[in-house]
Amino acid sequence: MKSLEQVDFFKDNPIKSFVNTEYCKYKPGFTWDRDYPHDSLYIISDGSLKFTLNDQEFVAEKNDVVYLSFRDKATIANTSNNFSALYFVAFQPSEDIELNISMHYKDTNHLKIFKDINDAYLSKAPLSNLKIAQLIIKLIYALASENIYSSEEYQQHSKIHKAARYINVHYYKDISIEDLCEMTGYSPAHLRRLFIKVFGTSPINYIIDRKIERAKEMLLEPPEKTIEEITDMLGICSPSYFCRMFKSRVGISPMEYKKQN
Repeated sequence: MKSLEQVDFFKDNPIKSFVNTEYCKYKPGFTWDRDYPHDSLYIISDGSLKFTLNDQEFVAEKNDVVYLSFRDKATIANTSNNFSALYFVAFQPSEDIELNISMHYKDTNHLKIFKDINDAYLSKAPLSNLKIAQLIIKLIYALASENIYSSEEYQQHSKIHKAARYINVHYYKDISIEDLCEMTGYSPAHLRRLFIKVFGTSPINYIIDRKIERAKEMLLEPPEKTIEEITDMLGICSPSYFCRMFKSRVGISPMEYKKQN
């Protein structure tokens, strides 16, 4: 799968075919069970609308953009006391392109592009479909860039990956949680929570795993090293602690591992 960043803007069109665009206005209490066989982008132009999917529920307000794939069955409802309105664009993405965009964007201010797409569609002018495809590509690139560089979640994950890269490179040091907190600007509790979210394990366990991985290599690579030398090279406090830690992770002692391999 090619990501949107890898697509040649002129050679590879990430939109296989444009399907439809429309401006819709909903009165209070309106509900629509969306079961639509195309990918769609919605922007709220007035009021607010509640989106309910299988695993989440959120309210999109004016200027918010929502992306739903053909797989997403959703209920869209106007739960406010006023009329709400949206523009939507439906299309079929190319099978070999992975759209690098999120489901919900807050206050993206891309309403003009949606209006331009709708105006081009209503005009029925020659080459209007080509213009629509170009506008949709422009819109998706804008949303992809916004998702990559502006989303809070990406910023959090980038700091966690930076901390992980530091551990991978400096595994031989006595790395403390305080070091990682200073690097990321997070508290120990928040750092642990995000580390588990991204890597499925705590920062302490991640550090130990990297040291154990390197210890396995050291045990087998020439020149032959003693347990004391390996312990010192890994920045571990004592050989006995290293042996206990190794056995708890690998299931056998370092010397047994060396013999078996």
